[in-house]
Amino acid sequence: MILEANVGVGIFGKEGRQAVRSCDFAIARFQYLRNLMFVHGHYYYRRIATVVFYFFYKNVTFVGPAICFLFMNGYSPQTIYSELQLIGFNLMFSALPIISYGLFEQHLPPTLLYEKPSLYKESAKTNLLHIKYFVAWMALALWNCFVIFLFDFSLFYDAGGFNSSQRVGGLWCYGTVAYTCVIFVINIMIALKTRYWVWFTHFTIWGT
Repeated sequence: MILEANVGVGIFGKEGRQAVRSCDFAIARFQYLRNLMFVHGHYYYRRIATVVFYFFYKNVTFVGPAICFLFMNGYSPQTIYSELQLIGFNLMFSALPIISYGLFEQHLPPTLLYEKPSLYKESAKTNLLHIKYFVAWMALALWNCFVIFLFDFSLFYDAGGFNSSQRVGGLWCYGTVAYTCVIFVINIMIALKTRYWVWFTHFTIWGT
C-alpha cells in the first residue's frame, strides 16, 4: 500500500518497522497524522508551488534584458553580464531568499489549519501548480525584464547625459545596472509573497 501511494506515511508500532522503512514520512503515533497532513502538508503544498514558479520567474527576469540587448548590438554574442555575475546570480544573490521562503513561510497560523481541516481540501482543489499560474508568472517575468531593459537602455542611450566629456561606463556599467535592477525586482517580488517574517527572512531578502 505504501509503495503504491503518492506519499507514504508509516507509524512506529509493536508490529515492527517494516512500514517505516518503506515510507516517506514516519510518525510515532496515529494522532500526529492530523498535524502532518493539515498543517505541514498544507504549508508544503503552497511553498513548493511558489518555489517552482519563482525559480522560472527569476531566471527569465535575469536573462530577459540580455536577450533584449541582442536586438540593439547587431546580434553579437557579447553578453551584458560578467562571468562573476552569471555564476553568482543563482549561488549568492537569489538562492537564499527563496530557500528562506520554502522553509519558513506560513500564510495561515498553524492553529487555524489544525482546527479547520476544510482549508486543506480547499487548497488541494485550487491546484496551485496549474498551467494558468505558470503563465501568469511568466507574463510577469517578461514584463519585468522588458521594463528593466527599457530603463537601463534609456540611461545609456544618450551618452551626453552623464558628463561633458561624452563618456559613460561602457558595457560593464550597463550590465551592472541591469543586474542590480534584476536583483532588486526579484527580491521585492519574494518579499511581497512572504507573509511570515523571521530574522532569517529579513537577512536573506534585504541582505542580498
